[in-house]
Amino acid sequence: MDETKPAAPSGIMAKLDSALPRMWKEWLITALLIVVLLFFVGSAIDRVGVIIGKVPLLTIGGLLGYYGDRGLFPYARPGDLQNAWIDARNAGFAAFPESEIALLANAFNTACIRRAIIVAACVLGAALAA
Repeated sequence: MDETKPAAPSGIMAKLDSALPRMWKEWLITALLIVVLLFFVGSAIDRVGVIIGKVPLLTIGGLLGYYGDRGLFPYARPGDLQNAWIDARNAGFAAFPESEIALLANAFNTACIRRAIIVAACVLGAALAA
């Protein structure tokens, strides 16, 4: 059987997907939906300029927090720790004692909380900046 690799997509969206962060489409759609929703709320019409100015600030704050966490802790990413925890749990107690599996679970939980605190601090800082 001849296995050939599928051709890589070569459109504009493929280039954007490779150049921008992983969830950029979801963030962009969410930011636009928030702006549209707030535009149609009656009490927010007089503050559309402020809203349009704040939404990008909050988005940038979230991005800085996320990528700041990735840069500060390259070897303690929650996804990597979760994979190690699942692998150890699936290997059973013969390969890993229960205390090491619990340690990996605690490291994963701590990394998730750490990332949430860093992102929240950056978003809060961006919200109070202007």
